[in-house]
Amino acid sequence: MAGNPNFYKGMQALPGAGRPKVSVRTPKGMLERFLMKALKPSELKNLYERLPDKEKASFIVQTLPYIMPRQSSVDGMSAQDVDKIYSEIMATLNNHGNAKTG
Repeated sequence: MAGNPNFYKGMQALPGAGRPKVSVRTPKGMLERFLMKALKPSELKNLYERLPDKEKASFIVQTLPYIMPRQSSVDGMSAQDVDKIYSEIMATLNNHGNAKTG
């Protein structure tokens, strides 16, 4: 019997083998790779927490295109829906800021 007896023809590849799940050639992949090498998650969190609230919001808005998939349209959303989502986001940010100061 040749080969490793723990493997057989048609067996799925083990996790971690092959290329990374996120392409390092996309802007998202390049940003993730840079941040993983440059900062530990705890350091990044500390930097973020030291930002003023306005800069935190700016950071989120500027990094969302690299994190979230791009939406092709917002068909079906009314102006009221957008206003409701905006209000919920602002309330969450305000509550988060108040929890730290209080």
